[in-house]
Amino acid sequence: MNIHQLNQIIEYIKKTHASYGTQSKNGKPVFDVLENSSDLRLGHKKPIIPFRKILFQNLLEPNNDDPELNDYSSSLSRSSDSSQSLRASNNNKIALIGLNNCDVWSLHYLLEEFGNTSTLPKREDILIIGSECFPNESCFCDLMGTNKIAPFDLHLQEHRDGYAIFADSPVGKKILEKNGIKQASKKLEINKIKPDGTLIPQKKLSETIDDKEKFRDYWQKISDNCFGCGACSMVCPLCFCTRQDFKNELTGESKQCLNWDSCFAKRFSEIQNHYDFRPKNVDRLYNWYHHKFTRSYFQSERFLCTGCGRCIEACPANLNMKNIIQSLIKKDEEN
Repeated sequence: MNIHQLNQIIEYIKKTHASYGTQSKNGKPVFDVLENSSDLRLGHKKPIIPFRKILFQNLLEPNNDDPELNDYSSSLSRSSDSSQSLRASNNNKIALIGLNNCDVWSLHYLLEEFGNTSTLPKREDILIIGSECFPNESCFCDLMGTNKIAPFDLHLQEHRDGYAIFADSPVGKKILEKNGIKQASKKLEINKIKPDGTLIPQKKLSETIDDKEKFRDYWQKISDNCFGCGACSMVCPLCFCTRQDFKNELTGESKQCLNWDSCFAKRFSEIQNHYDFRPKNVDRLYNWYHHKFTRSYFQSERFLCTGCGRCIEACPANLNMKNIIQSLIKKDEEN
């Protein structure tokens, strides 16, 4: 199909779904409200701030009394003002357009994590439109086993002078049918994302990270080079730490507020009288890895990581998660 047909499909979707997509703003890729179909950009670089802010937007409210991470949570809340009204006018159905494959996997993982709650929208209320993936040097989906196409409703692929579009659900097929678009030829296949690498032995990695005492010196060495800023957790699509606050009103009512937070923040693990369960940076760094690769595997036999590489790109200390977990496994084998 050509660009005009693509815009036609997007405008059709916008009539029934609050639509968000990849765009270019100030020369950088972002994922935000899609005001016009012509704003959609299916570029080679994924937005550094993932789709997560869309799913959690109704929970976010800035706390002006807390400067730590406040700029980040406030900016997310401001960006979601128009999108909240947009969702209300579209019966809370949303469309996520142009997601990279690793983000589609992350979306499915998040929906599973919160499946028994009302925190996130339900899968049937989310239209997933994936796009062709162009991995860079930071990506390691092949090590995580997520370099295979994740389930989608529609998938876009640049092809010749236009786009090939694939449908993988009754909803996706209906959208193509209503817009007079034929499904791509069977001879046309979705492009390979990334060649298979050395798949991380998940159970082995989970057990290795769980043995904190055996590798205490290793984690301390990593921590000595970590600023503890939490940038990695803020850009990760599968980090969902929040802080709960209550605003008391003179009427006696109390409003519950959830703000973005990071387990790297010192006050995140504090309780009464400032007792801290994880007082040192090495404790907080280890906790982050333990949650992603040990507790998550114990709970669901998969990691809270799809290898998108955002943590590598965002880290000001140039720490590389891919290298860290690979060297940890190697170190365990040598011992």
